[in-house]
Amino acid sequence: VGVGGLVEAKIKRAMAEKYGSMERAVAALDPAGSGAVSVEAVRGAVESLGLGLTAAEVGQVLHEADAAGGGFLLHAEFARALLPPPPDLLKLAQARESQGVYSRL
Repeated sequence: VGVGGLVEAKIKRAMAEKYGSMERAVAALDPAGSGAVSVEAVRGAVESLGLGLTAAEVGQVLHEADAAGGGFLLHAEFARALLPPPPDLLKLAQARESQGVYSRL
């Protein structure tokens, strides 16, 4: 796992501890229910976690998450980039991986 992957994993773990679920994270960062979360709101949330990350590290993760560069992340993009997968989805992915499903793709 590269440095970017370690930073992303650190953020995902801390976001899960703070918010507990995607629904709570989205409600906190998109209180108007617009369907998207601003990159700046996410940056503020990540910085408030106190992980000791540099602005460049946070910026890199957000740049990768906002591939279109529009300054907003749809809820699914936000969840994929900054929250760990739900336990059931993680178990399914691990089971498929152990069965070699992904190696055939």
